Amino acid sequence: MNRRHFLKNSASLFALSGLSQLMPAMSWALQSQDQYLLTFHLSGGADVSLGLEPWTAEQRPLDTDYYIEYGVNDLVRVNNVIYGPAMSSISNVLSDFSVIRGVFLSESDNGHPAAEAMMRTGNGSAKFPDLAIEFAAMHDEDDNFGVISSNPLVQLDRNVIQYSIYDLASMTGSGNLSSGSSRGGALDRAREELIRKSGQIDKFVELRNKIIADTKAPSEMAAVAAAFATGVSRSASLRPNSDLDTHSEHPRNHLTKQAAVWEQFAAMVKVLKAVPTADGQSLFDKTTIVAFSEFSRTPALNEAKGKDHNPLTNSVLVSGPGFKKNTAIGGSRIVNRRVSASGTPYHVAVPVDFTTGRVATRRDEFSMGEMITPENVMATVADSLGLSRAMFGCARQNTKSIRGILK
Repeated sequence: MNRRHFLKNSASLFALSGLSQLMPAMSWALQSQDQYLLTFHLSGGADVSLGLEPWTAEQRPLDTDYYIEYGVNDLVRVNNVIYGPAMSSISNVLSDFSVIRGVFLSESDNGHPAAEAMMRTGNGSAKFPDLAIEFAAMHDEDDNFGVISSNPLVQLDRNVIQYSIYDLASMTGSGNLSSGSSRGGALDRAREELIRKSGQIDKFVELRNKIIADTKAPSEMAAVAAAFATGVSRSASLRPNSDLDTHSEHPRNHLTKQAAVWEQFAAMVKVLKAVPTADGQSLFDKTTIVAFSEFSRTPALNEAKGKDHNPLTNSVLVSGPGFKKNTAIGGSRIVNRRVSASGTPYHVAVPVDFTTGRVATRRDEFSMGEMITPENVMATVADSLGLSRAMFGCARQNTKSIRGILK
């Protein structure tokens, strides 16, 4: 999107929510909307054993069954939840989050696009829109212009406009829209409306720049916060550049790369916490955050010392007004090569009781619970936000939500 395209659309799509002035220093205290959504994608396939679902037992498995490159002293303990070493540098923000573990995608690897579609939409049938798109569509407001994102999102028939976060991050303002003469007629009336809205665009740019100056945040993250705070948008999707697809030389390399992406995640959280709203809360307090990768990685190293795609289990980090804090629900197990029918070890999700959170630890307990799927995650997000399940397009109305992680 170039500047002209943005301004052309902004005449009918922008209406800033009561930003009368920019207050000095860190005092923005803006009248905000009630709900925001941020999805954060760790692209490439994050090894959950290094992050959201680590090995916690002191007795280690055989490396040929499950390669673990850390000890129990490297684990990150945040209240009731234990994370892997990739999360060590962001432990100061994790107390506001909970984690859904053992998310089962499919029995076979269908590649990155198919798995990403399942995690983003709740279903791999191409019949569900992206969560960020659906959230914006259900609010269906004229006071913002849809979804801001790092990459194009699955939209289907939803009447939602998508704009690049990078364009918002570099926008310089409305420029000289007021120059020129008026000849009357429909075009000039539209032009006058655009001029009226242009001041609101300038306030978004001014606030974005102030956030950058005061927090030293990257411009893309400042753009998300400024867009939320000024009513430009209530839905955003971030996908930082990452290279987590470590089919070779996995040891230490993947840990370093995954930790770097989580540090970007923590930086975005801190920016949202730094922007206050008129009711004394912050943007973070009003934002539901869903962080995920498209799948996990296989447990043992391959011949190239890498780990391959694993859609048998995954994990999702969540936070928001409707979610409990410091809660972990769901889980997985390792099937070692001695009992695996294929002779290859695998890491697979296990059934869980959606209400109590009890995880099946033995095969004879599997009937007491259900497998968590991406669609269950979407249903849970919808219920956390109080969205109408009859209208919500990322999960069928009868799909169960994971009650044990909801307030």
